[in-house]
Amino acid sequence: MKKAITILLILTTFATGALCVLSKMTRDTKAPVISVPTEKITYEEGSDKALLLAGVTATDDRDGDVTANVRIYDIAVMEDGRSAQIIYAAYDSSYNLGKRFRTVGYKPSRKNVDMTDEMYDIISEEIDDDNKSTTEVTTEATTEAASTEEEITTFPYIKLAGDGIVLKVGDNFDPMIAIEDVKDDVDDRNTLFNRIDLEGDYDMSQPGTYELTYSVRDSDGNRSNEVKFVLVVNE
Repeated sequence: MKKAITILLILTTFATGALCVLSKMTRDTKAPVISVPTEKITYEEGSDKALLLAGVTATDDRDGDVTANVRIYDIAVMEDGRSAQIIYAAYDSSYNLGKRFRTVGYKPSRKNVDMTDEMYDIISEEIDDDNKSTTEVTTEATTEAASTEEEITTFPYIKLAGDGIVLKVGDNFDPMIAIEDVKDDVDDRNTLFNRIDLEGDYDMSQPGTYELTYSVRDSDGNRSNEVKFVLVVNE
């Protein structure tokens, strides 16, 4: 009788362990991937945000198209006052949150600026010209980055959601929001996320421009490419 109970306990333990492993293997931990148009646009403060969402899509490896879940997480005006960084967010059915950065032209609201109509029109034209001149460069840079990613197949690879972010003194900054994806030919995404290295110091209580460097190491000690990220803290 005791032997039968012992065998039953062993089988129960094995079964529980197998269920735990199976649950971990099937758990959805991958966030949706957000895609934004390469076309440069200009957003005017207080205007309809539908312009910022036009053409933005999101896909998930399990849920498929989750574009309906895309939201504008934040709009941060850059120091030059003529551009803004848009942070998009999208979630899947498992509540994994994906983010993507996009830089657009920016016009302050007419109610918040003291200038003549002529001055405002001149600034608007300059912003539009900047957008046109950078469209080709942005497209080439995107193509080059995509081809570089395709070439890396045997070592860990890290990709950021953007080049930087603008925050205010006292804001919370989670370094992990800058990461769009990490890849390796052996290690899974969760393993790599626990092996991300961040170089560079920053202080959210002090205004300044802080340059951070991200990389990742796989379980064999191989180090990935290094990518730069600029954190701007304004008063």
